[in-house]
Amino acid sequence: MKKIIKKGKKLRRTRKKKSLFKDLLFSLTFRTFVVIILVVPCLVISYLIKQNELIVVATREVVATAYSSTVDQTDDTPCITANGFDLCENNEEEIIANNGLKFGTKVRIPALYGDRVFTVADRMNSRYGSNRIDIWMTDHDRAIDFGKRMVQMEIVKEPEKN
Repeated sequence: MKKIIKKGKKLRRTRKKKSLFKDLLFSLTFRTFVVIILVVPCLVISYLIKQNELIVVATREVVATAYSSTVDQTDDTPCITANGFDLCENNEEEIIANNGLKFGTKVRIPALYGDRVFTVADRMNSRYGSNRIDIWMTDHDRAIDFGKRMVQMEIVKEPEKN
C-alpha cells in the first residue's frame, strides 16, 4: 500500500509541475498576444503619423483675402491659375495666390483651417506685393464674406526621406 501512495504522490507532483508549466506557457502566450494586439498597432500608427508630419520652414504674418473663379475677380480665364492649374475641374479649395512664394509651395493657416494644407498655384496683381495671400473658394458669396484678415501663415515642407 505504501508504494502505491508514494507513486500516487509522485504522480501528483509531476502533474503539478506540468500544470505549472502550462500556466506559465499560457501566461507568456497571453502576454505576447496582448503586446501584439495592443502595443504593435499603436507603434505602427504613431510611426505613420510621424511620416505624415510636415516641417514648418517659416512663419509669416500676412493679409488674407479670398477670391472665386469669376471674371470680375480674375482675368478672362477665371478657372486657370497662373501656373496652368484648372480650378473648376479640380473644384477643391486648396489653392492660394501669392506673389512671393514659388509655385507648389505648401502653406498652412492654422488659425483659420488648422492642419489643412494649401498650395501656391496662382499670382495676384503686383500692387499687392508678397505679404498677402488670396485663398480660392468655390462660392463667390463666401469669398466676399471672408473679407480681409491678418493671419499667421506657416510655410511647410515634407520631411526628407532617408
